[in-house]
Amino acid sequence: MGVMRSKVIRRLMVRAHRWAALVLGLALVVESTCGAVALYQSEWFLATHSGFYRHTDSDHQISAQDATAYGVDPGTGRINGLADIDGGVMGFIVNLHICALACPHYPGYISALADLAPILGLTWGAAILAGLGLLMLALAITGVLAWWPGIRRLWRRTRVRWSAGRFARDYDLHNLIGIVALPFLLMWGVTGAAFELPVVANAWLAVTGGHWR
Repeated sequence: MGVMRSKVIRRLMVRAHRWAALVLGLALVVESTCGAVALYQSEWFLATHSGFYRHTDSDHQISAQDATAYGVDPGTGRINGLADIDGGVMGFIVNLHICALACPHYPGYISALADLAPILGLTWGAAILAGLGLLMLALAITGVLAWWPGIRRLWRRTRVRWSAGRFARDYDLHNLIGIVALPFLLMWGVTGAAFELPVVANAWLAVTGGHWR
């Protein structure tokens, strides 16, 4: 009876993992790629607005506070140029990654995504990001439950049957790569959901012994 129950639970975990992966596949690629690119927003702006940072030596340089609105030469006080730091392609990528296109001051803004979703108290954009984070957590957890073979057979899930046919090889690679990627999936899922849902952040802090600052 216990063996049958275990098989049913495993089958349910496999199905849940499969559907979570199907929904998350494209979203994970888009969100991860945008996040990786958005890390270099400052470098991108510097590379595309090099004249913005001309510098002239002077004994009477203006303060940083006086130069925040424009690109200003601190040596002469002359304006090098005016540019929208959050505009262009990079601004769109940041909006997509951080706000799901719900941030009004960035390119690609969709006003409907800035409306509040019923019950949740979040904008639709925030709800989408929180949902993706929770789905990623579900993907990681169901993946572990579906993968776990027990202590005695653990070694079988860490090897790849290269000569046992294409299906067996790909299945083993999927298992191995998936378990190696597990810490990253958990990190992306927790941080993505916690950014929008305080309950997830509080749960994570309770588990890890952290606290708000």
